[in-house]
Amino acid sequence: VIALSVSSAIVQRYLDPVLKAALSQNLQIQNIAVDILSFTIKQGLAHPLQSFPVMVALETSPNATLSARASALHAILHTKHASLLNSRYIVSARASFDYQKTLAAEGQPVQGYRLQKGPCAMLHRWYSHVREKRATKIEFLKSLARALDVPTKLSATQDDIDFARYMAENFSALEYKLAEEVLLVVKVLTGILSTAGMLCMEQLQPEGLVGLLREGTQSKEADGDVVMEDTTTTPVTPAPAATGTSFSSTL
Repeated sequence: VIALSVSSAIVQRYLDPVLKAALSQNLQIQNIAVDILSFTIKQGLAHPLQSFPVMVALETSPNATLSARASALHAILHTKHASLLNSRYIVSARASFDYQKTLAAEGQPVQGYRLQKGPCAMLHRWYSHVREKRATKIEFLKSLARALDVPTKLSATQDDIDFARYMAENFSALEYKLAEEVLLVVKVLTGILSTAGMLCMEQLQPEGLVGLLREGTQSKEADGDVVMEDTTTTPVTPAPAATGTSFSSTL
């Protein structure tokens, strides 16, 4: 008991550096970190939600051995803590996207699929775990489909847009077994379109565009980025008309 408590305390202290090392591009460091995580997960020395996003990210690795190891550890977490993991679905999907960004060539977009014999979703290993039970599968699809939702303020970074595309490509390449799965994704996306889509359409109307421009100008003024100059035009007094010289005619 004492040994386990000491081991757990040591793991908790150094877990964050180990998780970062597991995502390293140095294969030797990465393998050592995965060995430590494997021991940690099998012995239950840390909270499962701490290592789960990293396992999802490593499942998308192009290294088949590393991907298989991560999938095996994911299976252990899913078997023991399935009810906990659904609270980190979006966070875990984002972790896989961030990991793929580190692997992508400079200037190349992150893709949500990999071409093998055909398009294969990056998250296909994750989906293979959750689709065994209907309730878990439905929760997975509903949660991840919300990654395509649009913020009410219609503000997003380029990273947010790239992540949405990454998830859309994953959904298009997942290996569905039933029509219910496809229809569920379509239903969630239709709901998003009916709300966020209408909001976008309203903002794109002339009145909405004027409002957005005004909000942007006001925010820049508040930040001190824009200095408004006084453009009041001083009225110009018109010059008097020139008068000609009068000549008296001598009769």
